[in-house]
Amino acid sequence: MDGRTFRTVDGWLRTLGMIGVAAIVSSGGAEGIERSVAPGPRPPLSFRSDGQADDGAALVRILSWNVKVGSLFPATLRVPIGEEPATRVGSFGRVLRAVQPDVICLQEIWPLREAGAVTQLLNAEYPLTGGRKWKIHRVADVLIASRYPYGWTRGDLVLHFPLPEMPDFHYGQAMGLIDLPDGRFARDLFLVTTHFRSRSGAENRRLRERHADAILERIRDLRTEGGDLEVPRRTPFVIVGDLNVYESNPDDPLRHLETLVSGRFSDPMGGVKIFAPDWDESSLVDLKPSINGAGRSVYTWRNDGLPYPPGALDRFLFSDSVLEVVESFVLNPSEMSKEKLNRYGLRSGDGNLGGREGEFDHLPMVADLRLRP
Repeated sequence: MDGRTFRTVDGWLRTLGMIGVAAIVSSGGAEGIERSVAPGPRPPLSFRSDGQADDGAALVRILSWNVKVGSLFPATLRVPIGEEPATRVGSFGRVLRAVQPDVICLQEIWPLREAGAVTQLLNAEYPLTGGRKWKIHRVADVLIASRYPYGWTRGDLVLHFPLPEMPDFHYGQAMGLIDLPDGRFARDLFLVTTHFRSRSGAENRRLRERHADAILERIRDLRTEGGDLEVPRRTPFVIVGDLNVYESNPDDPLRHLETLVSGRFSDPMGGVKIFAPDWDESSLVDLKPSINGAGRSVYTWRNDGLPYPPGALDRFLFSDSVLEVVESFVLNPSEMSKEKLNRYGLRSGDGNLGGREGEFDHLPMVADLRLRP
């Protein structure tokens, strides 16, 4: 869902530079672990059963999270429009250090110039080993942070949707070919992270469908020789982010999700066409991970103070002809045991927005991927 828009205090980025990110965030906890290089003091958070031992295959862990506008930094740096923003200061770093992702996809990084401060925040809260820094690629309000370099990056501003404080705001996607280490991975990974227009109504549904059509065109270009997105055949790809999928709304046919999964899209010349997006001419897989990998509840958004039921608004779509999932979960620390919270340095309220009981907004979605032989 879209968050409220906040005005940025004039010169707050300069203030950040003077006082340092470490002075305004609660760092604490173990240093982030470069899993591809050396073991660390704490293994990455896992919900796999003891019977699912890792066979040693190279894995890429992706975390996607709509962090809600303004939540990553103290409210003192913001002048709110209406209600004071709740924050994730402290909890954001604890989640990253527990999960230890290789690639981080964030949505609602607003205002747009906040991206530079997010870069500082990641390097302070979840530093990589060997003095390396996170590689950041931001487009519109979405951002990819990768521990690995990019082969190339692209971005699309798909929908111009003026907001009172940001008249030039667009919905769009950040895309990149992540250059995975050759000694461990046979191919690289193409990643799309995006944020779709929210809310019900015919016009908002139309905007979501138009946005999905634009992404499908990018996938078709990826699989066509001589296009703008050049990759070797059978390069695995992932589409992840806040797609605002309202399954509980009987008036929403979810055509934008159908477009991305099965390739059904509206042809510019009229009519409907099908372009099966995966390399083997099949549909993509809609992962829908469950809360803490338990298999009981499937949602990524929840607010117990509103009349809307929890829903899987965020999605993780991938080309299963060349990728398989080893583990996946939506992290909700409030449903974890004290023993597990202590083991991974988490607190029960780390999934809540600003510590507000029952107000989670979006929760982080995590998946471990490995390339098929």
